[in-house]
Amino acid sequence: MRYHAEPDGRLVFEEPACSCGCAHHPVDKDIYVGENLLDHVPEFIARRGLGTHCVLVADDTTYRVAGERVHRALAAAGFQPGTQPELYAAPAETTLALTAGKACVCCQ
Repeated sequence: MRYHAEPDGRLVFEEPACSCGCAHHPVDKDIYVGENLLDHVPEFIARRGLGTHCVLVADDTTYRVAGERVHRALAAAGFQPGTQPELYAAPAETTLALTAGKACVCCQ
């Protein structure tokens, strides 16, 4: 699959071109690669219109390394972030779950 990187680090995947006869679909996820992206997480979420009530799911180590910084950036941008080490159920107003490290999100 071919892709290119936008100036903000977002990878944009091109339409799959294949003659195998199977149905292929373009990637509809935002993937960012680069340095110093943590402070920009609120911008990335806002671009997708995913709401402001979110839960950051991260283990203790990942929270210390990156999660705390993301949590502060979200709060400063007007988001209402919660934090949990595992996610089995989220508050009803939650519109987005962000995961990092070996965090567990169980969908049942």
